[in-house]
Amino acid sequence: MRWSMIYIMMMLFISDGISQSIMMSAFPYADTVRLIWLPDGFDTWEDGIEKGFKLYRSTIMGEGILTTPEERQNSRVLIGSFMCEEKDSWILSLDTTDQWEVLAAGMVYGDFEEETPPSERYKLGFMTDIEVGESNRYLFNIIGASNSVVAAEKMGYAYTDTGLKEGNLYQYEISLGESEEMIGEIVVQAGRKPKWRKPEAFFAENVSDGIVIMWGTLGEYINYTIYRSLDGQDWEMLNDVPVMTVEGVDEGTYLDQSVRDNVNYLYRVRGKTIFGIWGPYSEATLIKREAQSEEGIISITSFEEKAKGFKIGWRYDGEAQLSDLQVLFSETYDGPFREVPFSEVGGSESIEVSEILGSGYVKLSGEDKYGRMIQSVRRLYNPIDVTPPSPPQGLQCEVDTLSSKVVLRWDAAIENDFLGYRVYFSNQENGNYVDMGMGVIDSVKWVLPVKYETNGESLFFNVQAVDQRYNASVMGEACKVILPDRRSPAAPLIRKVKDQGSDIEIEWAVSPSWDVTEHLLERRGENWSPWETLIIDKEEGDIRLYRDTMVESNKIYYYRIGAKDRSGNITYSQVRSGKIGGYEYQLGIEALTSKVENYNVTLSWQSATPGAFKRMILYRRMNDEGWITFKVFSQQDLRTMVKYEGVTWNYQYTDQSESKSHQYQYS
Repeated sequence: MRWSMIYIMMMLFISDGISQSIMMSAFPYADTVRLIWLPDGFDTWEDGIEKGFKLYRSTIMGEGILTTPEERQNSRVLIGSFMCEEKDSWILSLDTTDQWEVLAAGMVYGDFEEETPPSERYKLGFMTDIEVGESNRYLFNIIGASNSVVAAEKMGYAYTDTGLKEGNLYQYEISLGESEEMIGEIVVQAGRKPKWRKPEAFFAENVSDGIVIMWGTLGEYINYTIYRSLDGQDWEMLNDVPVMTVEGVDEGTYLDQSVRDNVNYLYRVRGKTIFGIWGPYSEATLIKREAQSEEGIISITSFEEKAKGFKIGWRYDGEAQLSDLQVLFSETYDGPFREVPFSEVGGSESIEVSEILGSGYVKLSGEDKYGRMIQSVRRLYNPIDVTPPSPPQGLQCEVDTLSSKVVLRWDAAIENDFLGYRVYFSNQENGNYVDMGMGVIDSVKWVLPVKYETNGESLFFNVQAVDQRYNASVMGEACKVILPDRRSPAAPLIRKVKDQGSDIEIEWAVSPSWDVTEHLLERRGENWSPWETLIIDKEEGDIRLYRDTMVESNKIYYYRIGAKDRSGNITYSQVRSGKIGGYEYQLGIEALTSKVENYNVTLSWQSATPGAFKRMILYRRMNDEGWITFKVFSQQDLRTMVKYEGVTWNYQYTDQSESKSHQYQYS
């Protein structure tokens, strides 16, 4: 089954004892990603009809920052559940255009007659001489979904995800029904629009019954449409039924029989992707329809490419036999052509060339009984290539601190059939490398923007080379990048500044950031005197106390707490004041309670009026792991959350992450 247009990345998950897997494909554009997935086996197809599929999304990179595993897990959400329409009726619910695309694919892979009505073709499946079975129905479903996004939606195999942030890297996962086993995964970068290629090697030739158009096919297109212009007039579409792409065949052909002698025709072609998106037109080719003589015609009836050479079936429609039959080959369309040796196999009208040739054009030539040289139409030849390219060499990674970027460079590939590169990253040198979601790029330089709120983690990058047939090399040698720690720790909170008669007591809650090594208590006097450090606190504990005894009555003192991490980044609390014989500053969050309902956690607490706060920060940790900043409430947020009841201000917030089987703590 063809699935050659994987633009981003495809990963199949097959657990021990489970043979189910899903093939996934994605098309990103701005804030939208279109997804299609296909069952990779009969059992998965049957289970999908019975149980449906669930699609999940999590964020791998947001705002240029790679997320931690905990943040990635916290961002994971269920974005859709999908069930197949009646498995025997989806084809009839398509409109005419989509029906023809699906059925044209069926004719290529099956044994349909073109005149068979659409409804009968589906009933026939792939076997016209026996009753259709479930396995044939499965194949027809897969063909339908892989050749029409509308058909995929009818079968519950497609989804359009909107409202994403351009530039963010997202991971999509698929499960069967309520199972927690993920059987398919794809990584996509929103806003990265694939570059569709023009059909190449496009040409046309006169034959006895019309003009034959031929072009080299590309992996990203599932079918092609041909257009014609008569003497430079408006373009018209020639084929109602699309010309399908067939795996292993690198050439598309179409015979235009509605032509007149001695008239100039322009032809062009364009491909269509599985997502219904048209690629660019090929370059137009001009040909004049010539009046045909009574000469015989050499027709190439079959053309089978091999790793070494090719096999040709041919027929001559003239009188008597051809003499001096030759197989001619050229690396370019216009020649020069040279003769290559061949041998007859399985009869006089089947020949085989075993010489190792590069890509080029092939035609047959012979002499008829009147001494005239007769030639066939040229055929495009691409040898079957299963040899992967060499891995990229010389990979270098560096952090450009001035422009806030990670820059990768490597040596250019030297293969003649080179297509591009794929870039991967991992948190461990020998861990699982994840495609950065860029598709195939044609540059030997790649840049990852980084907003330096990183915390010194190590990242490993690697590069893979890809050839024109999408053969991928093994990965080269990885390179390591240590992102500088520019992520400031979360601010500590001064809870109380209290007059104790002869001294001032300061109470504070420490920063919840995991890499904080010490807290600094600083003080200054009136009239904007310089800050002085009272203590450097390296002790453990969530709540800390200190009594400032070096104070005088009726003088105001200002205090702040600094949280310093292992890289020297410091974040200060808000400044609070106090004095002996004066007033007491006290800010606390009291009576924090929680209630769980339908996997949602509702938090309630009491504190001062919202006007006393610039913002409030809610921290969360999962299963005794590190604390993370979970939610930041602005002063406006607080005003909408609070209710004043008697003498207390009551706040409430609901965590709707819907994460199961985890224990959470909040602060």
